[in-house]
Amino acid sequence: MSLEDKQLHQNSPLPFNANANVPVFSLELLMTTRSEPTSHQVRLANLDLPPVVKPTPRDAIAAIVDSAKKLIRESIASGQPVPWLDPKLSPEVGETRMIVPIHL
Repeated sequence: MSLEDKQLHQNSPLPFNANANVPVFSLELLMTTRSEPTSHQVRLANLDLPPVVKPTPRDAIAAIVDSAKKLIRESIASGQPVPWLDPKLSPEVGETRMIVPIHL
């Protein structure tokens, strides 16, 4: 940690632990925008969950991330491995691929 980082964290009202082990997971999102009516579908390429359709991209991403976090938490709590898809799903025509890092 640099001196500048240490100074920023010393002045912060929030506790900071540079050595904390926080797991980070990468979700691979595949998004499609539909024009009639305007809606956005998001599905995951690397985790088996049903697609989500919402009126805005932000709503669709938030909903699929919430579902993924719940599934990952439940897997970890039960001592089961996270059911990652292998191989991952490939984007279909018209889908945009995004990587979203999450932590629990």
